[in-house]
Amino acid sequence: MHRLHIVGVNPRTGTTLLAECMRLCFEIERSAEHEERLYRLRRCRGVYLTKTPQDLRYLGFRLKLDPRFHAICMVRDPRDTVISKHGSQPDDYWVHTSIGRFRQGWALVRQFQDHPRFLWLKYEDLIADPDEVQRRIAERFPFLRMTGRFSDFHRRGAVSGPSQLALNGVRPIDRSNQGKWTEHTDRLQEKLEEGGAIDDELVELGYEADRGWAARHGIVLSAAAGSRDTELALRYSRDRFRSARSAVVAAAFARLGIDIG
Repeated sequence: MHRLHIVGVNPRTGTTLLAECMRLCFEIERSAEHEERLYRLRRCRGVYLTKTPQDLRYLGFRLKLDPRFHAICMVRDPRDTVISKHGSQPDDYWVHTSIGRFRQGWALVRQFQDHPRFLWLKYEDLIADPDEVQRRIAERFPFLRMTGRFSDFHRRGAVSGPSQLALNGVRPIDRSNQGKWTEHTDRLQEKLEEGGAIDDELVELGYEADRGWAARHGIVLSAAAGSRDTELALRYSRDRFRSARSAVVAAAFARLGIDIG
C-alpha cells in the first residue's frame, strides 16, 4: 500500500481541489469523503488518499519512520488565503487562515522540500496548467497510475457535499481566484497587523519582485505588526502526540507487510 496525504501551508490553499483532481484522475483505491487526519490509519491494498491542511506540522515523524507514506503540500499566495471565503460561510472571510500559520508552514516546507517522498506545489501553478502539475505528481510518485486529466476533473465524477462547499462549487479549473487580495486590502492590512510582514517570503516564492509591494497598494504596517499573532504551538500538542504514535504504528505495519497505514 501507499498512503498519500495532502496538506497546506494554510487553509484555503487548494488542498480540496488537488485531492478531488487526484481522486478522479489517478487510480485511487481508497479516499476520505473530504478530510481525514494523518493519525487515522486504515486498511488499503493500493493507494490511500487523504488530506487535512493543518497536518503539515506533523509530517516529520511519519516521513522519517514510514516508508509507505508520501505527502504533497499546497502553497498559495498568503494574501489570497486570508481574504478567501468558504462555501459554508459565503458572506464571511474564512477565520482559520492567518499570516502566522503561513509563515510557520513555509518554514516547514523548507525543511521537507528535499525529502524524496515529499512534494510541494503552488496553487497558482495548478490553476494555470493542471495537466503539467499532474505530470509532476506522477513523476515524483511513480506508483500512481493516471486515469484521466486534471483539466477534465469536473467531468469525471461526483464530488462530495463537503468538498463542493470548500470548492465553492464544482467548475472547470480557472485562474479567477488569483490575485483577489488587491480588492480586499483593508482585510489584508488587518491580517498583516496580526501576523507581521511577509515581504521576504513573497519575494522568495516569486509572488513579488521586491519588498515595496505593500506601499504600492497603500498598506503601511505599524511598528507593532505581528504582536497579535494568535498561533500557539501548545494548542497542537495532543495532535502532535497522536501523529507521532500513529507513525510508529504505521512503520511497524510496514515492516510486517500489513496493508494498514
